[in-house]
Amino acid sequence: MTAPVSGSRAIVPLAKNPSMALLEEEDRSVISSIANKFQQLDERTIFSSKTLPSRILLKFFHLRSVGIEDLRRINISTNRIKQIKVQLAAGLVSVELERKASSRKARPNIRKRRRLEEGPNKAMIDAAVENFLTKHSTDVRDSDERVVRAALGCILRWTWNKAATEVECKRHGDRYGFCIRRLQTVGLRQMEELCDLGEYVQGLTVDLKAKVVRFFVLRTAAYIEDSEGLAKRRKVDN
Repeated sequence: MTAPVSGSRAIVPLAKNPSMALLEEEDRSVISSIANKFQQLDERTIFSSKTLPSRILLKFFHLRSVGIEDLRRINISTNRIKQIKVQLAAGLVSVELERKASSRKARPNIRKRRRLEEGPNKAMIDAAVENFLTKHSTDVRDSDERVVRAALGCILRWTWNKAATEVECKRHGDRYGFCIRRLQTVGLRQMEELCDLGEYVQGLTVDLKAKVVRFFVLRTAAYIEDSEGLAKRRKVDN
């Protein structure tokens, strides 16, 4: 079932979905709240829902772009959200919710044993980053290698054991602009890992129409100047 999201009226089509009718009122209220937040990002947004015994899967379509700050606001709006992922290949954003505990006794859930996936190989990541920096030696200055290297390493961990992506890095004044193409899926947690590297990583946005991820990294000198300027302003204000 695909339901239109409207900010001016209640999301009536939800009640017409047989699976939605079985949900607790609290579940429907949470879904409605999340849907309206996505609609505020892009009024063309529609979504589909799938109800499972312990969770609800929502898929939001027709978003042109979404930034990490947008996803963070949606994520903190309720503690019921388990994860948010942007599926670039499919052109949608998926949200996984925990269902409200049912009064009926749940059936035991027997999970299949999964084979542990091999984690990222540090030596291979370092080699790939080194190769990238060698090819972009004219763009990346020696003083900025540390921050660019950290950002590239994070991107490689996103795509480990998955289809190869294309990473473009160009210097524009005091910052390096990154563009990631052919990325299939990226989760909010992964994007936060990149931004958590430091305040020099900024402007992370996913363009769902072009199917690319963009962000920029401040050059080391610019980042230090911005940090010193902010510290001085705080000192004056205090």
